[in-house]
Amino acid sequence: MRRAKGSDAATIARALRIAFAEFEHLYTPAAFAATCPGSEEIEQPDHCGTPTFTMTKSLEDRPMPTTKSHFSLVAETAPPEPEIAHQHFISKLELETDPSDVHFDMERGANGFVVVDARSVEAYARLHVPGAINLPSRSINAESAAVLPKDKVVVTYCWGPGCNASTKAAARLSKLGFRVKELIGGIEYWEKEGYAVEGPQPPDEGLYG
Repeated sequence: MRRAKGSDAATIARALRIAFAEFEHLYTPAAFAATCPGSEEIEQPDHCGTPTFTMTKSLEDRPMPTTKSHFSLVAETAPPEPEIAHQHFISKLELETDPSDVHFDMERGANGFVVVDARSVEAYARLHVPGAINLPSRSINAESAAVLPKDKVVVTYCWGPGCNASTKAAARLSKLGFRVKELIGGIEYWEKEGYAVEGPQPPDEGLYG
């Protein structure tokens, strides 16, 4: 520990701002500015007229008091009313499905949907969900989509969460009049769930290889 120098002004200003940042909303702008002065103000010899005192504090071992902060990153943005939240989550379920639900329906022979692999022809040839139809997202138009039944839900998928080909395919197909859901997680999470795949790609080969 040492006495602060003039060259420490920027560091002191930053430390003050970090310490009081979560409480800024409780201050008026002027009061917060006075509490967290900038480095230029700190460098002023008279500290804007505020008298200075030399104080010392013993650093001997003693229990530190614990204080509970009322600030919460979770609650900083308030959640919506339950009715609004319910509609949001229902909307997500209307537009998305997951590997577990698709596999469950396949196992019991449900035939109200078809699965579309939105990746490239080469990627599909190496590995795909059993029974999936390959329609690369960029190739989807009225002519190529004619192979799909209009009376069934179309489930699109691609590589995984980091790929949006399934979203692009869903956008194009819905514009053509199809009812569409996106398979969240793609074939990456289909494999992570341990479900069977079709294609010559060895199981130990990298998914994106």
